[in-house]
Amino acid sequence: MLMLASRSSTFKKLWLIMVNWVWIIDNDYCWDDDTQKFQFMNFWKETAKISKGHRIGQGVFVKVMKAEFDEVESLWNENRGGFWTTWI
Repeated sequence: MLMLASRSSTFKKLWLIMVNWVWIIDNDYCWDDDTQKFQFMNFWKETAKISKGHRIGQGVFVKVMKAEFDEVESLWNENRGGFWTTWI
């Protein structure tokens, strides 16, 4: 998958904040003419001017691992452990 995020300097320099903070693009979303676009909110009184090539976002490729599940009748188990069990 591709994870898109705003650059740390984007708000400081341009007063722009990415709408969802982080965008996830699934690994199967892939076509020859695809483009990815960032949505930002402007917190300045003037229109933000971004020239071609100006870097306001960044992307990170993340490996997707698929989990395997076992179907069970019930999750109840007195000795299963978990949150706070070491304190009791």
